[in-house]
Amino acid sequence: MKFKWTKRLAIWTPLFVIITIVTLGGGHGTPVPTVLLYPVVFVFNNFMRDSLVWIILLLQFPLYGLAIDLGTWKSRFIKLAIGIVLLFHMTMMTIVIYDEEFRKGWE
Repeated sequence: MKFKWTKRLAIWTPLFVIITIVTLGGGHGTPVPTVLLYPVVFVFNNFMRDSLVWIILLLQFPLYGLAIDLGTWKSRFIKLAIGIVLLFHMTMMTIVIYDEEFRKGWE
């Protein structure tokens, strides 16, 4: 197994982190790109220490790639793997968007 998507998403992760940090603007910017790319961090931020949040942030996309690569291991499971990754990410985004505490800090 070549782990094609795991490698690709691991390479893109630092760029995604830089984009989200710049758009947050030290609290004066917009959190939209961060919510779109890293909703898992917002969902679990209140329950974890800062270092664990950063670990999840840096591992999120490589783990998505790993799930897709494991789905391609058996070619018939690729659509299921991509569907599960997308469903998980969209569910986390929905939880963050409809969270009252998050929206209160954004307005």
